[in-house]
Order: sequence, then C-alpha cells, then structure tokens
Amino acid sequence: MLFVVAAISRIATRPEIPAAKPEPLISHSVQRPILSAHESDAERCSLQIPVNIGQAVLLGSLDQSAGMHSVQLTWLDDAGELAVDDVPNTWPPLVTRTLPEPSVLLNDEQRPVQFEPAIPASTASQDLKPSAADRRHRRFVVPFFCGQLVHDRVVMATEIARGQRVSVYLADGDAGAYETDSATGSSLSGELAVTSLVHSQAAALEVATDIIQRAEQRLLPFVEHRLCRIADLDGDGRLSLVLAELSVEGPDDQRIEPPVTGCVRPDDFRVGGTDLNHDGSGCDIVYLTCRLPEGEERDAVLAHEFAHAATFCLLNERPDPLSELPGWLNEAIAHVIEHQVSPHSVNLKNRLQRFIQEPSGFPLVIPDGLPHLTVRRGPARAAACLFLNATLPRHSDDCLRRLVQSSEAGVGRLEYVTGRDFRELFRDWGLFMMASTGRFPEYCIDSDQDVLLRLAGTSCTWTTTATQKGVLHIQAPPDARLQITIVNQTSSTTGRQVRRHAGSSH
Repeated sequence: MLFVVAAISRIATRPEIPAAKPEPLISHSVQRPILSAHESDAERCSLQIPVNIGQAVLLGSLDQSAGMHSVQLTWLDDAGELAVDDVPNTWPPLVTRTLPEPSVLLNDEQRPVQFEPAIPASTASQDLKPSAADRRHRRFVVPFFCGQLVHDRVVMATEIARGQRVSVYLADGDAGAYETDSATGSSLSGELAVTSLVHSQAAALEVATDIIQRAEQRLLPFVEHRLCRIADLDGDGRLSLVLAELSVEGPDDQRIEPPVTGCVRPDDFRVGGTDLNHDGSGCDIVYLTCRLPEGEERDAVLAHEFAHAATFCLLNERPDPLSELPGWLNEAIAHVIEHQVSPHSVNLKNRLQRFIQEPSGFPLVIPDGLPHLTVRRGPARAAACLFLNATLPRHSDDCLRRLVQSSEAGVGRLEYVTGRDFRELFRDWGLFMMASTGRFPEYCIDSDQDVLLRLAGTSCTWTTTATQKGVLHIQAPPDARLQITIVNQTSSTTGRQVRRHAGSSH
C-alpha cells in the first residue's frame, strides 16, 4: 500500500488515495491468465477410443469454472476391433463429426466499417474549446490500476473541449503526460517541464478535439445502432470523457503491462446506483488514459469503451431485474464491436496471437468471482470475441442487443439468441478453429510418446490426423467434463500447415 501511494505521488500531486477497493471495472488491457489445477491420480477418469487412419480427436472442457485440467494422451497399437470404453458420467457422450471447410479467423484484408458522419466536423479546435467563463470544473473518482488492485483516486478535472454530445475533461495535475520534447518525444522534467506547460495544454486540446470528432461523427452512432443510445444520467447533455492517469507507468513491479487505456464503471451508468461520482444518479463517464494511442488504435479504444457504456445502459432499460451479464461476455461484445470498427487493432491482434499459440490455456467462460484481475484479461478475450464472431454471424444485426437484453443466466443467453445448446456451440467452435487458417498447435498422437497437456475449462485443443490405426487412451480429472469429438478430415483440409507438438507438456 505504501508503494502504491509513492508510485502515484511521482506522477503528479494529487489528493490522498482512499484505501484499496476493488471495483467491478471493464478495462482495455491484457494479461496472461493465472490458473491452477488440483487433482490426484486417484481422481482421474480413463477412456479408450479407437481411431482410424485419417481421423483426428478434438478435446474440449465444458467446465465453466475456468479451472485448469491435466490431460494425458497415450497411443496404443491397434488390437483389432475395440469398442469405446464406458464414458465417465461427468463427460458428455463421444460423437463423430466431419471437419468443415477452411475458414479465416480474422481476415487481414478486412477494412474498418464505413461511417456516415452523424455530426459535421468542426473546422478548428477553437470551435470545441469552451470559453474560460463556460469551463466546468468537476470532481471525479478515477480508477487507478496497480498490480492486482484497483484504487479510487479522487481528482478535480477541468473541461478542455466540448462537442454536441461529448465533453472531455483533463484531470488536474495529469497534464504532465503531454509535456514532451517536440523533437525527440522524450519526457521533460524540472524547469523545462514548467516552460512546456502551455505546449502540453495545447497538445491535450488537440487530443480532446480528435476524440470528440471521432466519437460524434462515427463511433457513437455506430455503437448505439448495435446496442442502444448512451444515457445522459447527470443531465448535462453530454457524455463525460475523463483523460487521466489510469495505471502505474515505468519499471515498477506494480505496473499493468501494457498500461490500461480505458475503462468504464457500471455504476456510472446506473440510475439510483451506489456510485462514487454523483450521489445516486449516475454520471455517464468514460475514463481514458492521457496516453491514448493515435489513429485506428484510438478508434479501437473508444469503440470498445463506448460499447461497454451502451451495454450498461441497455441493461438498465428494462424495469424488471435482469440476470447479471457475465464479465467475459461483456468483454466479448465490446471486442466484437471494436473489431468491426478497427479490424487491425493491435490490442486485439496481440491477444489473438497469444491465444493461437496456446488455445488450450485460455477459457471462454470466466466466473466474475475469480479474484485475479489477470484471469479476466488477455488472450481469453480474443477467444471470446472469435467465439461470438463464429457463433452469431448468421443472425440479425440486433443479435448483440438481444444477447444483452436476455434474462437468461450465463451461457443461456447464447442459447436464447442462437436457439442451440451451448455444448454444440462449443463443439462447433472447436471445429471452426481446427478448420481455420490460423497456425494453431496440434498434438501428434500416433507415436510411442505420451502427450501431456493442460486444458482450461471451456477451452479446446486437438490432435493431428492419425496416419495409422490405433487406440487413444485419454486420462483426465472428472471435473474437466471432457467433450471428445472424433473428426473425419475432408480432402480440402488434410494438407493444411500446422505447428505440431509431440509428447510435450503444454
């Protein structure tokens, strides 16, 4: 705790930070999940299945606790006609499927959606800059990410730019983020930092102007068409965007890597909620880092956070209580919209690359009660985004809205929108990845070396195509709820290039 206060005081002079209070925040960041498994050999289930030449095996875990399970695969020589062992009661029945035609996970040739400007562009930044008399100064409670905790940081902020629907505030004391040497881009300090204050304010205004134009002309109309209009709960006529430091910068152990670029509090969009910024009435606030990326990456961050804001507003529209929207599904919806707006988003692409390297390590379904922030971030978000893209494309444009509005719990929302059982949606998701052009790892089974792998709940992996007839002996804990699919390869997929793992622990 002392370290946190010291780290924050180095950024700027700010009011004292209240005691650490974890918040149910939605953030735009990435971390690798920290998962563990606890099982003994005595608790493991065993199953033997015959595998013919040209077949592969798809393994998935239907465990929705985000636990990590140890799975062992052993190849046995063909012993003639062998029936499948009795499938453990905790596992669904084994089925056979044919691999679908090759598909593309994220098309590199995709282009951002084309927007029709909703509000004419301003001709100069002065058009958006409020006069000194009109400027508003407000108190905000800004979330600050440090290690595994989220702290409430009380700041005063000044409105530096104002559009028709959006106001941008800059946290007092955080303008130092814009104090840079124009020639080198390096941070200034001491007297040079003081003399650069005017330049930093101009730089902050330039960023704020760009944010307003992107938001009002393109992003807000796009997001609201797919979800709902973001409510004006505080009655000021505009959505409040707060530029502030959101996470520890520098080489300290407590920093978030990469830094948080944006986040939204559910209570800031809840009428009568117990929020921190405006007694009981909500404040319609989106928090953005002072170091917001430029260009298409800025679109990605804004679209992602606006999607969260619209989602929270949509959840509050119905008078009757709704079942809680799971955080993992909330993030998946925001990433789907982010991808539609910015298909080349580095934020999403980095997550995807890490997920492709180890699909069995990152769960789709992540319980909100899991204590680690890192479990709710990272490649698992890419998995959930791709899962929705693969599951919902055949449905209408309002499918995301229906997903949020459904009163079903958990994955029941997906079943309601698609009309299909989650177990089959999950199996099809595994087949979709097997048939994709992504370079996923595959496990070589028809050898004399055992394969040891780690399989997270609601993740999947698969084997290479068998080149000889044999028997696959599978051992896994009962709570893995292992879903096993024998996959017949199609002629168009047998020659695809993959990365192979043989007999190694994942």
